[in-house]
Amino acid sequence: ILLNTLINSLLILKKSVIIYGSYIDPAKSELMAQHQKQVYDLGVELGKAGFDIVTGGGIGMMGAACNGAKDANPDIKCIGVDLDWGDYPSFSCKRLDEKILFPKGDFVSRLSTMKEKSAYQIVCPGGKGTLRELFEAWEELAMNYEKQPRHRKIILFPATYWQPVYDWIKSSCQANGYIFDRDIDILALAQTPQEVLDLMQDKTVIEK
Repeated sequence: ILLNTLINSLLILKKSVIIYGSYIDPAKSELMAQHQKQVYDLGVELGKAGFDIVTGGGIGMMGAACNGAKDANPDIKCIGVDLDWGDYPSFSCKRLDEKILFPKGDFVSRLSTMKEKSAYQIVCPGGKGTLRELFEAWEELAMNYEKQPRHRKIILFPATYWQPVYDWIKSSCQANGYIFDRDIDILALAQTPQEVLDLMQDKTVIEK
């Protein structure tokens, strides 16, 4: 699909939120199953609030968010932005209203286009792919800090999963002067769907 088609498709979304997270399903552990339930519940609340969902198109955490949002509000849209993996086994969410593919390997363009179309980005439990998405999204917001709406944040959900990563960033990177204090303020931890919604409604200037 041409890039213009992708951009036009995302621009029609009235308000949207990006969900990053693992594609793994079924859950491989009790804790992963718990995380999927938490993300499903988050999707329910986002759907009730009228948010369209943009994901990488997969199952697992991404699918849980789409399923929750669709169950709560069938009128919202779930858009999957993925790479064309050819004959690789499909891990696509079955509830997508539209799936848009970039050429295999064009990971940077895929992420950049997703990030342009929403003020809200939520990072759910995942592995190295999710970590890459987190750090690239964070770097983009930090590097373009002066041009960003001040309420743009990257929300780490649930907090119990991301707290060790957040603590390491503060105790190692921030404490030793490798990143600015304002960069840390772009990240926000949330444990419940309501805390996520509260952060999304908070228009407070990040740096006073």
